[in-house]
Amino acid sequence: MTDDREDESLARAARGTLVVIALVIAVLSAVFVLRRGAHGDQRYTCPMVEHAFVVSDEPGECPLCHMKLVALPAAAVEARKRELPPSPVPGVAEVSLHGDQLRRAGVRTEPAQTRTLTAPLVVTAEIVASEEGRGRVHARAAGFIERVVVSRVGARVKAGEVVAYLYSPEIYRAMEELIAAARLEEAGAVGAREAATRRLKLFGVGDREIATILEKRAPTRLVAVRAPSAGVVLRKEVATGAYVTPEMPLFELVDTSRSYALAEVPPGLGLEAGAKATLAIGDARVDAVVELTLVEAARDSRATRVKLVPVDRAVTLRPGAPATASFELGPQTRVTVPESALVETGKQAYVFVDTGETLRPVAVTPGRRAQGRVEIERGLDAGANVVVSGTFLVDAESRLTAAISGGAAPSASAP
Repeated sequence: MTDDREDESLARAARGTLVVIALVIAVLSAVFVLRRGAHGDQRYTCPMVEHAFVVSDEPGECPLCHMKLVALPAAAVEARKRELPPSPVPGVAEVSLHGDQLRRAGVRTEPAQTRTLTAPLVVTAEIVASEEGRGRVHARAAGFIERVVVSRVGARVKAGEVVAYLYSPEIYRAMEELIAAARLEEAGAVGAREAATRRLKLFGVGDREIATILEKRAPTRLVAVRAPSAGVVLRKEVATGAYVTPEMPLFELVDTSRSYALAEVPPGLGLEAGAKATLAIGDARVDAVVELTLVEAARDSRATRVKLVPVDRAVTLRPGAPATASFELGPQTRVTVPESALVETGKQAYVFVDTGETLRPVAVTPGRRAQGRVEIERGLDAGANVVVSGTFLVDAESRLTAAISGGAAPSASAP
């Protein structure tokens, strides 16, 4: 009897233990579910709207402004990221620096000012060979180049000058036909030699070579390949022993007396035909005039192209030589900023404008430079506060921000 009571007590205790364990599991599960519901979709992000792309699964601080990250639901984080303002300059984003942060970083701003600059406009120029002065050297028949006389690019040749020697079986046979025709003519045939002579001339064989063939009654193995016009060798496409055909260019020549300079200038300067300029080519200075202002704008830029020719037409310009062109435009009043404010990457130019809340990149078109300042042709109004000191630091921060956010989309209002 006693044993039955003990067994019943043990069973009752076991059932109680199981109930307690079940309750503990239920409570833990409920806590887990509640925590997951409250925090599972939670993310930590920077409170600055401009840094909404900074998102973390753990608490911490923003790597850009070092503010404490705040907890938000994931949906709210994504919504904030979509509200990021677009940047007018691709690859560059707005920067959030204020008051003490600007002073500690050594960033200083000042208003863009309207000033009158009198310095000449100096731009890079490209020396270009005129299409009218180009020529090509071809062999008149298929054959083998036995000797190259002009072997250097840049060499100057005269019209009719020998540039190479060719062995052509076809021309060789034509010489043999000329000798046979001359013998037939001596035997009483009429017109045979004239036809053979005309054929050799079409192959580029000169009168002197034909006379030598007739005098010696023997064909000449090599035929001279001559330059059709005077010029400088711009390109050489032949080597000794090469097999060539009539359609293959052996040399490309350019008449440097017709070369000119192309320069890109900012729009709206009023440079017309006859405007004076100075070309600087190495240590040489060449007086030039604008011959033509191209109607279409230069590709991939806001600039306008002008064609410059030397005042002294006896002066020759070597194509490909680096040069600069300067124009005396007289005093002009334009919006200007210190040169230290301008950021130039080769493809774009911009300044950072202090909006009071952020430092916003603004695309601009720069013009002349003088007295440490640069004209702004387009994109900036007088009075706008621009960063003039610490620009490199702001630009680095801006690019880092754009890189972390996956790039900044360009605004439709960008100039």
